[in-house]
Amino acid sequence: MARSSIPFAMALLSVFAAACAKERRAVVVPLIDELPRARIEAKQDVFVKESTLTVGGDARRSLFMHPTSTVQFDLVVPARAKFSFAVGMPQDVWSKPGDGVQFSVAIGHGAGEQTTVFSRYVNPKAEQADRAWFEDEIDLSLYEGQRIALVLSTAPGPAGDPGWDFAGWANPVVRGISW
Repeated sequence: MARSSIPFAMALLSVFAAACAKERRAVVVPLIDELPRARIEAKQDVFVKESTLTVGGDARRSLFMHPTSTVQFDLVVPARAKFSFAVGMPQDVWSKPGDGVQFSVAIGHGAGEQTTVFSRYVNPKAEQADRAWFEDEIDLSLYEGQRIALVLSTAPGPAGDPGWDFAGWANPVVRGISW
């Protein structure tokens, strides 16, 4: 390449890179908004719904899931995706009977395979430290471009007592970048 064409090639490359960058955009999928399209398994319809839950004085838009419940969201994972959320039990049940909630997230991929990628037991009825929202984030980049089932589940605590085990997933969102 002649010396005089190098600046032109660099300029052309810069324009191409800028055009590609404009094609990418942030992808934000609030899972609560996807609830009407999700697969829900619960003993009663009222056991899974959108709600505002207050934990430790902090009110948040939440996916209420009374144990034992499962909600499956089918999605194609965007580039650099992360699933962020918080789990907790609302303060109005802390003084009620029950043994807390086991929260879990699994990823369904392939022929019915599921991998559990998150699990947390919360019992603010017995543990003062559990009287808060617990923030977490799961890296989904391993599944980039793939269709997966993102499965949220709640189960009663170790005694199997679901009484007053109100559970919430605050602001569950998948974020990534489109290509």
